[in-house]
Amino acid sequence: MVHHRPLVKKASIRTPVLAGILVVLLIILIIVIINMLFPFTPLPPAPETGVVNLLESKRPSLTPSPSPVMRFRKQEKQPLPSGEQLYYISRGDDSVGPQLKQFTISNLATKINDPQKATVTAIYEYPIKSITLTLITDNKRTDYALHLVKSTNTGSTSEEVWEGQWKTNDSHENVYQALIIGDAGDKGKSSVVVTFR
Repeated sequence: MVHHRPLVKKASIRTPVLAGILVVLLIILIIVIINMLFPFTPLPPAPETGVVNLLESKRPSLTPSPSPVMRFRKQEKQPLPSGEQLYYISRGDDSVGPQLKQFTISNLATKINDPQKATVTAIYEYPIKSITLTLITDNKRTDYALHLVKSTNTGSTSEEVWEGQWKTNDSHENVYQALIIGDAGDKGKSSVVVTFR
């Protein structure tokens, strides 16, 4: 019975040593697996010119480096196109009111008192009561009521062409838009903004 005690003590001493060896082996196995999955790629060597320049500088400069200055160039405005301009207008299926389909304007590069003419083509299942065009320019918003010049029945809908003429009454160097509103009374109203500048 005396012999059993030293054996138990020796076994209890070996257990922590074996456990430590197993932990070390497990860590080595994990490191090997990580290296297999994510191989180590060394960084390229630093260019020698940077190292030489750092070593050659005698002392740091006491003069501050200039702060960067942000400069914005004034964007030059593109000239407006002359001649007739045609715009196709699309809208979502769930929109209500007349579908403003096409917009034509005779000349965008006008000066004050130059004539302008606009045509709007719209389709709708109900009669369109009016189409108005509001020109939004540098200093004004001017409304023009267009008049119906042509109506074509295409089955369940009708296609209508509305037209208007006027003389340019304001500059449009910075702001130039057309707001077009199609009104079918209690059957719906729709609008679109066409931006020229």
